[in-house]
Amino acid sequence: MFSLPDTLVFHSTHGSAILIGCREDGYQIGGSMARGVGHVFFQRAVEGSARGIDFDKVHELVATIPGGANWVDLRCPVLDERDSRDGLTQSVDLDLPLLSSVRLADLNCELRTIWVMTYSHGKFSGESILEVRSWADVPVSWNTHLQKIHKVAALMELNASRSVPVEIQTILNHDDPGEGRGSHGEALAVGPRRSAIQAWSSEAEGYARPAVELVMFEDLGSEGLIRWIRLYEKYKRALTSLLGMSVWSSGIPAETTLVHAGAGLDALGLAILRHKDQKSSKSADSTPVELKLMRIVDDCLDSLPYSEEVAKDWVRDMSSAYNSLKHSLRVMPEHEVMVNVNRKCNIIVRAWVAKELGISPEHIKFSLRNDSFYGDVVVLD
Repeated sequence: MFSLPDTLVFHSTHGSAILIGCREDGYQIGGSMARGVGHVFFQRAVEGSARGIDFDKVHELVATIPGGANWVDLRCPVLDERDSRDGLTQSVDLDLPLLSSVRLADLNCELRTIWVMTYSHGKFSGESILEVRSWADVPVSWNTHLQKIHKVAALMELNASRSVPVEIQTILNHDDPGEGRGSHGEALAVGPRRSAIQAWSSEAEGYARPAVELVMFEDLGSEGLIRWIRLYEKYKRALTSLLGMSVWSSGIPAETTLVHAGAGLDALGLAILRHKDQKSSKSADSTPVELKLMRIVDDCLDSLPYSEEVAKDWVRDMSSAYNSLKHSLRVMPEHEVMVNVNRKCNIIVRAWVAKELGISPEHIKFSLRNDSFYGDVVVLD
């Protein structure tokens, strides 16, 4: 008598729970047309339990980022295309080049573009999307893989000023009883996985390419990606909050955005004082919010699309508005002030990160001057 594994559940960036089952080709979402739906395949689960498979740890996790091919600025070249009589694409042969392979300790991360067929308005069309594959020599927790994939997406959030969706495609355990075998149990040839065209319909909003990219993959390369992950880990408490760009969405109240950003900036300023200025924990924690914000500005002043005077005004306005919202007895800041303070928060945080990644101040300035968050807005009564 074998005990079945517990239900495997985690959350995507869409906020929906995804249930994963064990099937012949590994753990996989059940049905591409029904996002967030999964099944536990009884036979494979029993066989896996019999072989002592740890269902909470996996070798590989593959995710796609809709529109992410824009960020790596690479398209899949079509080698041969054959159309059917009705004009719809029947089959396509593609060359899928490997973009980068990055090894971090015992974990690997691989980026590549893949080709999918999408159906819209009665027609199929091809689209390049970014595939992020995380794998390990020894099975690790799902969350370890997911965190790395979300850090790649966070780099695109740095460009797009908003949340970038991540869709989990496949989770594999090399010890899965069905791995390496066909639908009838026959052994499959070992070798590179052949790419295949999938037909699916997705309503997910993809990555919107800004007018001028702030950080392109070609600017970073593999070494830059490693540098980003290390930076993210070092300032995780701050960047997790500040780069969760869904908070910058137009539908979020200005008060909510300001409190959210203020807490992240407070944490970032404190971390800079600790890591760069070698301040003690007590000394850094007791530093006023205004001085923490000024410390952030000092780090990236030459990269900001603002004058020093405007940057200092933002420090004053941000600290005043943030403290006013934290204390119920203080007067609420004007709505127009909160909106414009939030816009500069977004620009300054992204300028700081881009400079830490080694992007030139001139390019950062040029990019952010063309950004949708650059410039103040006037609230009309």
